Amino acid sequence: MIASSHRFVHAIMALEAVETKNTATPASPELQRFVSDVQTTLLGLERVLHGQKAGSTEMPDLRNDFRVLLKADDQCFHAHALEAVEGDTIVNSLNTLREQILRWRQQQHAPS
Repeated sequence: MIASSHRFVHAIMALEAVETKNTATPASPELQRFVSDVQTTLLGLERVLHGQKAGSTEMPDLRNDFRVLLKADDQCFHAHALEAVEGDTIVNSLNTLREQILRWRQQQHAPS
């Protein structure tokens, strides 16, 4: 879980480092959806870590959101741009973290 969360944070930091060149560009609806679903996923994981029951079906499909974002030809997310590479890392790290946290919670509640 630590490695997955570190990968996520490093990707966010990389995006923040290049953010200044794109701040004047309004976010596309696809980018807004992706960011919103990343936030929703983080909030869902937080709830699970605080003991609330949540399943993977309740969390957004970040991989699909990212595919839609790349197909939309967003100004910031071209297939080989740094933003796209880091966006993919965000998806991979959060999906892995979600699996790890849900598995950990199941083990915590499994009968001994």
